[in-house]
Amino acid sequence: MFRTSEQWHNALVIDEAKFWGSDMDRDVARIV
Repeated sequence: MFRTSEQWHNALVIDEAKFWGSDMDRDVARIV
């Protein structure tokens, strides 16, 4: 159950990253 929830959360983050585009990529690069 936790694993499924984690995968769902990761998929949501990826969808948000695609939605925001390059601006989000820059923010992620800054965090990492």
